[in-house]
Amino acid sequence: MKAIYISDELHRWAKVRATETGISLKNLIEQWVEQGLRVAAIRTPGQLNKVGEPMLTYELQAHPIAADTAPPHGEGFMDEMERRGLLIRGERLREQFQAEYLALRKILGISTPPPAEPPSIEEVRASFRHQRELHPEAPTVTELLIQMREEE
Repeated sequence: MKAIYISDELHRWAKVRATETGISLKNLIEQWVEQGLRVAAIRTPGQLNKVGEPMLTYELQAHPIAADTAPPHGEGFMDEMERRGLLIRGERLREQFQAEYLALRKILGISTPPPAEPPSIEEVRASFRHQRELHPEAPTVTELLIQMREEE
């Protein structure tokens, strides 16, 4: 067993997440570390994964450029990169980000546009009351904070 020191804010976030998922903080952090190590192993070619199989590696081939040919640059090169799908620029990039943002909102079930201004304290309290009515068995924010303070 080893001690690892993290910021207080990160520790609080992890404790809240552990409470939300219903597992211990220790188990949650162990899961996160294991997942992170798996991702790091995938991104590190030439190493072995957990079962001893070699990781995927990629071979790149370079093609020589004729001596009398100038290296590609300028708008023509950028247009060719965009045509091949290797580059997205300008308004198309903005459109792609917007489409991905809207798709993510749809996946998460968010159907209302984000408010232009933060909600008032009355709106926040009404939201908490509504959630309490929907899920009376769930702990309140106050109960979660008390539990977190007791665990510290």
